[in-house]
Amino acid sequence: MGSSREIAIGPVAVVSMLLSSLVPKVEDPVANPHAYRNLVFTVTFFTGIFQTAFGVFRWFSHQFMKICFRNYYHTKVHASSHVISDNSPLN
Repeated sequence: MGSSREIAIGPVAVVSMLLSSLVPKVEDPVANPHAYRNLVFTVTFFTGIFQTAFGVFRWFSHQFMKICFRNYYHTKVHASSHVISDNSPLN
C-alpha cells in the first residue's frame, strides 16, 4: 500500500519526472549543455517556489476554514450526539 513517507514524496517525484522529460524537448543537452543546465536550474527553482507557495496557501486556507466554521461543526456534532442519544433504546 505504501507508508506516509512514500505518499508524501510521491507528488514531488512526479513533478521531477515531468520536468526531466520536458526540459530536453526545450533545450538540447548535447548541443548546448550550459543553456540546458541554466534552464534546469531555473525551472526547478520556480517549481520549488510554486510548490512552497501552494503548501503555504493550503495551510492558511485550512486554518481559515477551521476558525470560520468552528461553531458550525461544533453545533453539528453536538446536535447529532443528541439525536443519537435521544433515539437510543436504552432511554
